Amino acid sequence: MFIPPIVQALLTVPHEAAADLRCRISRVSLGPIVAGYETVTFTLDGEDYEGVLRGRNLCSVPGLNPEADQSIALRVLLDGDAHPISL
Repeated sequence: MFIPPIVQALLTVPHEAAADLRCRISRVSLGPIVAGYETVTFTLDGEDYEGVLRGRNLCSVPGLNPEADQSIALRVLLDGDAHPISL
């Protein structure tokens, strides 16, 4: 099946953007329990974030593998369940 080059390029953009964002996430760790949900804390571009592990992330267990931890933090961020931690 032929897929025009422009369509192929458009299909790869979201994947590349997510991969780039995942690489910018660091220091992922399990956070405190908030409103009955476990949380995860992480750093994105030098700013600290806290995200709630709910929905598809409910059974995620950070701390086992750095690459998996980045993916957990990315999913929480993309799902709208993360926010910057204000000091």
